[in-house]
Amino acid sequence: MGRHRLYKKKSFPIHFSGNWGVAVVFIYLDIDKQYRNTINELLHLYFPGYKQMDDERSADVVLCIKVKKTFDGPEVRAELSDNSQHLERSIKLPWLGDTDPVNETKRTVRLAILQLLETAAGETKGYWGTLTSVRPTKVVNRMLDQGWDKTKVKKVLQDHYALRHDKVQLLLDVTDSQRTILKNSSNNCINLYIGIPFCPSRCTYCSFPAVAVGSHAKLVEPYLTALCEEIKSTLKAVHEHGLKVRTIYIGGGTPTVLSVGQLDRLLNTIDLTLNADVEEYTVEAGRPDTLEKTKLKLLKSGGVDRISINPQTFWGETLEKIDRRHTVEEFIKAYSSTQELNFDIINTDLIIGLPGENIDTVKYTLDRLENLHPDNITVHTLALKKASKIQQSKDRQLVDNKEIDQMVSFARRRIQEMGQQPYYMYRQKNTLGQLENVGYSLPGKEGLYNILMIEERETVIGLGVGSGSKWVLDQELHNVTYNPKDITVYMERLPLLIREKIDKIAFLGGMIDADKETQRH
Repeated sequence: MGRHRLYKKKSFPIHFSGNWGVAVVFIYLDIDKQYRNTINELLHLYFPGYKQMDDERSADVVLCIKVKKTFDGPEVRAELSDNSQHLERSIKLPWLGDTDPVNETKRTVRLAILQLLETAAGETKGYWGTLTSVRPTKVVNRMLDQGWDKTKVKKVLQDHYALRHDKVQLLLDVTDSQRTILKNSSNNCINLYIGIPFCPSRCTYCSFPAVAVGSHAKLVEPYLTALCEEIKSTLKAVHEHGLKVRTIYIGGGTPTVLSVGQLDRLLNTIDLTLNADVEEYTVEAGRPDTLEKTKLKLLKSGGVDRISINPQTFWGETLEKIDRRHTVEEFIKAYSSTQELNFDIINTDLIIGLPGENIDTVKYTLDRLENLHPDNITVHTLALKKASKIQQSKDRQLVDNKEIDQMVSFARRRIQEMGQQPYYMYRQKNTLGQLENVGYSLPGKEGLYNILMIEERETVIGLGVGSGSKWVLDQELHNVTYNPKDITVYMERLPLLIREKIDKIAFLGGMIDADKETQRH
């Protein structure tokens, strides 16, 4: 490809920026169709919200990528032109030999594009190299499943994926803590997620399918009736086909926004007498302003052994800004009540990068939290979701990529000093700095459901509004189904949703029976 002349009336040099709301850049891609999707996330990292053009004459930037598969490995040549510069990058990597050559080629394409963009920008944006997936630990676990040693894993992550050294170590630490649990994954086990889509108020950063309970009070009882029907039908099918419920996770929303009577009804519907072998039973009691002691005692007597109470921050001014509607003191009181009842595991969630916060407020929050001695600490990087109020605000007071990186790195070091190690992680789109969410745990206190849900090694059946079901066989994800996000639509479609779940449970049970029959013969 020679130098492209772009027919623009005005000069528009490449605008590399990780900030939100910058001018849209128009890009023309000269690349084989099979590789277009694989570079999309990297292009958005350097050109947020870019638009792909069909004609190079109307583009601000032209990217040409040529791929050649040789005996030794994939070769990629990438060229970038705008009306002020022309850059080239060629890269060749050896075949690893024990991975899919199609994916290896795509990985090499991403690496060439990343290095070209870094050269043009004069800086590195994002700290995960070409590993743009939501679940990067799945990549490492697959390597370990193939018998790779850690030295080889580390080298491939650095050389083929261009990960920063601390992200490589994070992945190795997380997968280290997961290996024994994942080896024990079974087709015979399923995990339940039960969604309660109501909250005391809607936090400004929230994008979940949840509503403020005050303005939707009339929906609570009919929704609970529908949910209980879905739970009963699902559990009946699970038992009829000889499957075991391994973990239960009640999330939302805020499940503890339900009244004592409603919560009791929900717990009785789940009925642990039929699920005596449940290994972990979690309730997301995220808002301390919903946690009267009667509810906590009810949860404990109902078999709940893991509870999550989420301050998000210990900075009072921030709690007001994000519409949490509770104080730090209320959180500490609710936390103390939970400790008195001796739940096996208490988790607390934090969000790094909330408006107006900096590394000093993170330090203050972690200092306060350390005094409470939680078993798990889950650290989320603030994500700017379209459906959230914070994304629509004009005065967000958000930190830049460099500062959010420092804040997240500081939190990791500080929490590890408390004796907790990372045990699961995932990434979301539109997080500040394209950073990650990490769950930390004291030894032996890891959240089993979190690992199984992220790694997709066992079936997870989602019940309730907006819940997703992941149907897994032989530790491979076969299908994903979703319930509607709208409460009314969910209730209207309930018979169809139940029928679909029963059919898939029957299929899963049938496949297990067939496998047992094969083994007998």
